Amino acid sequence: MTTATGTRLASCGFGTTCSAMVSQPSGTRSYIAYLSASTTAYPPTQIQSTSNTSYVTWSAAGWRVSLSASPSPFTFGTTVLTANANGNVGPTPYFIQIFNENGTRVAICGGGTSCAATVTPAFPPGSDYVAFISDSSSTLPPGNIQASSNVVHVTHLFFLPLNPSPSPTFAPPSALPGSAKPALQAPTAPTTPVLVPKR
Repeated sequence: MTTATGTRLASCGFGTTCSAMVSQPSGTRSYIAYLSASTTAYPPTQIQSTSNTSYVTWSAAGWRVSLSASPSPFTFGTTVLTANANGNVGPTPYFIQIFNENGTRVAICGGGTSCAATVTPAFPPGSDYVAFISDSSSTLPPGNIQASSNVVHVTHLFFLPLNPSPSPTFAPPSALPGSAKPALQAPTAPTTPVLVPKR
């Protein structure tokens, strides 16, 4: 479905994939997929699962941008997002920008061919990120988009530290009950018998 108009582009009642061919003379469109009841309503009813929002840009300017994350698709803390453009945006009026699909801009770069940000994704179900070459804007989607990237999904996993039980301590043998050794005594000299004469 298109997010702008809610137009259903495809409906598939079996299998694991569903596809649709789209085309525009220019501009950027966003699309979303649902696992739901069959309906032309937007959003559909009985939604079981929702995809990330994907952006597709048609432009004759030739700009391209891709987005990657490391580590991905899971992290126990932060991940580094890197957007790579096919040209230097410095001499142009455009910027490389990275957005969380919740609407938060996490990076903006006005020069060079790459732009990076360290982010902390959400716990399950995680966070989706997308990059643009466009005018500077903190609103998703930004204005005057020249290129849009793939969507990167990263999930922040719960970290449960291991707490091993303390190692048992053993008392030395002398400290164990009933294990005390008897005190050693010096050997005594043999005694010489005393003879008493008979009378």
